[in-house]
Amino acid sequence: MTFGEKIHRLRKLNGLSQEQLAAKLNVSRQAISKREMGAIPDIDNVIKISTFFDCSLDYLMNNDVDEMNFNNINKKSVPIQKHKKIFSTSWILKILAALSMFALLVMWMISMIVEFPITRQDITSGNFYTGFSGFVEHYHLTGFVYSCIVIWLVSISALAVWQLYIRPSKEGIKTGKSFLCYYLIRFVMIIAGTTFFIYGFLNPWKFYLTIQSGFFVGVYFAAIVVLTIAINYYDIKE
Repeated sequence: MTFGEKIHRLRKLNGLSQEQLAAKLNVSRQAISKREMGAIPDIDNVIKISTFFDCSLDYLMNNDVDEMNFNNINKKSVPIQKHKKIFSTSWILKILAALSMFALLVMWMISMIVEFPITRQDITSGNFYTGFSGFVEHYHLTGFVYSCIVIWLVSISALAVWQLYIRPSKEGIKTGKSFLCYYLIRFVMIIAGTTFFIYGFLNPWKFYLTIQSGFFVGVYFAAIVVLTIAINYYDIKE
C-alpha cells in the first residue's frame, strides 16, 4: 500500500472529507488530493500527518507495511462522523426507495404467473386491463401501487436534497462539478422513467413487450447503472 493509499484510507476510516482533513493539517484541499494521488510532502508535514492520525512514520513511508493497529488512532482528534452509522439518513432513504421498487417488481412477477379474470374495460378506448394493470385492478391493489410510487419519489427526492445540499453543508465540503452533473442526469432519468411507468400503468394497451422496447428498457437501466458507478467514483475522488 502506497503513502497516498494510506492517507486516503486513514481519512475515510475517520469519516473526513478532503477539505476537513486539509483544515486540520492547515493545508489546502488540493494538497490533500495530491498526497492521496501519490505526492510525498516534506518531512515536517509527514510528521504532522503521523501525529494527527497517531500512526508511525514507518507505516506511512514504508510501502511494505500495509497494516497497523487502527485502535490506536486518536479518535478525540479525529471523531467518527455520524453519517458513517449504518442507519444514517441516506441509508434509510435508500432502503425505502429500494423496498418500494422491490414490492412493485414482485407484484409484476406474480402477475406474469398467476391467472386472473379480466374485470375492467376502459370506457373511452374500449380496451381491457390486462397484464400487470389487470392484476392490480382485479386484486384491488391500486392504492398499494400508488403508495409505493409516492414512497419511491419522496425517497429519491429527499436523497437528492441530502446528497447535494444537506450533506455538503454539514461536512463543510463543496460538491464537485462532475458528481453534480452525473447525479442530476441520473435523477432526471429516474423521474422520466417513473413518469413513463405511471403512464404505462394507466394505459397498458398502448405498450407491448417487443424486442425493440426490451432493448430500450435495457439501455435505460444500463445507463442508470453506469451513472451510479460514475457518481460513486466522483463522490470518493471529490
